[in-house]
Amino acid sequence: MSYNVYFKRIFLRQTYIKLTYAMKGGKQAIHKNKLLAVVYLWRGLLLLGKWLPAAINILLKRKIYIPNIGISLTTRCTLKCQHCDHYIPTIEEQYHEMLSFDSFKIQLDNLLVNVEKLFEFRLLGGEPLLNKDAARMLLYSLEHPKIERVELVTNGTLDISDEIVNILKQFSKKSSVYVSNYMANKALMPLLKTDNIVEKLVVNGITLNFHKDLLWSKTEQIQRHYRSEAMNKCYFMECLKLTHCMHIRGGKLFACPRAATFSLRDLYQRFFPPAPELNENKEYIDLAKPVEKWQFFEFLGNDFFNACDYCSNVSEVKGEQVTPALQCKQ
Repeated sequence: MSYNVYFKRIFLRQTYIKLTYAMKGGKQAIHKNKLLAVVYLWRGLLLLGKWLPAAINILLKRKIYIPNIGISLTTRCTLKCQHCDHYIPTIEEQYHEMLSFDSFKIQLDNLLVNVEKLFEFRLLGGEPLLNKDAARMLLYSLEHPKIERVELVTNGTLDISDEIVNILKQFSKKSSVYVSNYMANKALMPLLKTDNIVEKLVVNGITLNFHKDLLWSKTEQIQRHYRSEAMNKCYFMECLKLTHCMHIRGGKLFACPRAATFSLRDLYQRFFPPAPELNENKEYIDLAKPVEKWQFFEFLGNDFFNACDYCSNVSEVKGEQVTPALQCKQ
């Protein structure tokens, strides 16, 4: 794959998404709070100032910059949500994983050995706070010189330990916490510690991402859609216009969290007819060894992935909205 394809597909699109978000937020805030609008627009200018030098390095010096990657510290979760965007409840008990610190370190080091910079690294689950090594993983990520920013994502059902809070305070300019707001779901109120978590983070001066009016999109059951190769290519490119969310699970780098879930122990191949016409597409990069530059370009140069034929993400974004974290019926 050429550097130009990598640049357009991954870097320019992610920059466009972030700038659009900043500008849109600024315009919306003008009518409510002019100071907030200035903050949004300033964030957009900072983004340009940060990413333009990277763009030059990509095109002229053939260096690799990655906008964002998430990693599952565990596939286990404290909740079992009907419309889980990552389809975690579909993972069978014997296939759940709990990442060890040693494995985490090896995978991250192998991923970044030939990368100039990773702009955002997200620690995800399941529920990442279920992992007893979450604090060590957070600290290692924040100390890594090639990672610009680290975000811990939690569903608000588990308290954030003092150890993690102290680490976040130590790296306050490089860290943030995303707390999912499921308080619109009244049935979950006895389980949620959201208010206490938010207060603890605010008191300690930790950057917090918290959406007051969070809504989810209704997800469909996993099924093969039998799209043509051309349709899957169009589908994948439409998905890239929305986001680009590469994800690490099971020691492998996937195109997105859903691809990681579908590929876990060949989930879709065990339950649905095989798709031999899609087998030419490399589904992941194995992080057991240091990743070479050519592997990134081969992987990111895919026109689509096998997982695309089992996904409905584009239609869901435009589809029915539902109350967050509705629980599966037992």
